[in-house]
Amino acid sequence: MRLAFFIMAATAASLFSLPSGHKVKQGDVQVTKSEKELLIQSGRRAVVHWDKFSVDRGERARFQMKDSKSSVLNRVSGGERSDILGKLESNGKVYLLNPKGVLIGPEAQINVHSLVASTLDVLDEEYLNGNELRFFGSEKGSIVNMGEVEGHSVFLLAGSVENHGKIKAERVALATGNKILLQPKGEQRIFIEASGAEESIDNRGKIEALTTEIKNSSPYVLAVRSSGTIEATATEKRNGKIFLVADKGTVEVDGTLRASQVDMSGDQVYLYGNALIDAPEGKVNIGRLTPTRNVVLFPESKVTVSASEMGDAGEVYIYSEGATAHYGIIEACGGLKGGNGGFVELSGKMDLGLEGRIERGAPMGTPGELLIDPKNATITAAGGPLPTPSLTFGVSSAASLSITGASLGSALDSGPVTIE
Repeated sequence: MRLAFFIMAATAASLFSLPSGHKVKQGDVQVTKSEKELLIQSGRRAVVHWDKFSVDRGERARFQMKDSKSSVLNRVSGGERSDILGKLESNGKVYLLNPKGVLIGPEAQINVHSLVASTLDVLDEEYLNGNELRFFGSEKGSIVNMGEVEGHSVFLLAGSVENHGKIKAERVALATGNKILLQPKGEQRIFIEASGAEESIDNRGKIEALTTEIKNSSPYVLAVRSSGTIEATATEKRNGKIFLVADKGTVEVDGTLRASQVDMSGDQVYLYGNALIDAPEGKVNIGRLTPTRNVVLFPESKVTVSASEMGDAGEVYIYSEGATAHYGIIEACGGLKGGNGGFVELSGKMDLGLEGRIERGAPMGTPGELLIDPKNATITAAGGPLPTPSLTFGVSSAASLSITGASLGSALDSGPVTIE
């Protein structure tokens, strides 16, 4: 219903053809408008206020800047959401700030060097200085992408963020909160101050980026959900990385995350349905960035750091402050033609349930190691199943490891097992 509402509202946007009512606050800016196109020409850095900033189907808004390091901060103050249904292009950085929200429609095409779309505000002085930016605000507007966005970097910052379309860039960040810090450089660029607001991030589309950050600080049950595909493809010089963080909320994944390194943490982390974490010869960290209370890998979910033909498998670390339950599949196998198995560690400070498969074989090398780190250990009879997992999974008072004899036997068949 929510998505249908956005589509219906987008149809009405044709009444507000092209951005209008501009006032230049900083910098040298020239605006030229024709029937179907708006051209914004600017120098190194500029600030422009708009009454409305929407682009209808068949229309194009084009920023022509000095170079790719140049930027224009566009602040929309007319009280209406920005609907980008046509084309938005730029050879530089475009900041689009609208507290009422931003909709990128299903036929929209955005091709810019950099895009920062936000329902939050920022101080002009910080923007003009070109250093870190502190976004702030209490508006509950949303950013929804149903189209195609391509650039060097794409940042979507709002009270709630949804991606149903495709985003392709070297760096992509989806973040929600009332106070968000955007750093000009670094492995992680987004930092969020904890908030008590109800915020959520939902990725059902496709993200292709060298580095992807999806971060939320909301204490509400569902903070980050990814049922689409995120691919952080590595290059010769840099590894692809994905960060999914919900400091006080829940991270749910039932789609695909593909990268050299995947980091996930939250109050609770659930992998279920068709969840696939694919990091060939790489590293998967769950519960290491920030303390994570519970981690559940449901049946059919899969985490793999295996090598393909030649090479050593990677590493999988799964930690929880409370309970960890593994019912799915973890693979850390060496290459078929050469290479050793990888390393897998499962830890639960209160409870650790293990009924899923953990493969660490190496046909032409040394099998990998499994380290199980519970508070206490209890091995049930072979074939004795653990309780069926659910999204209300919690910590029992047993404070122990529960593992079936069959699962332990299977783990031993695949390589050495250490229980600490």
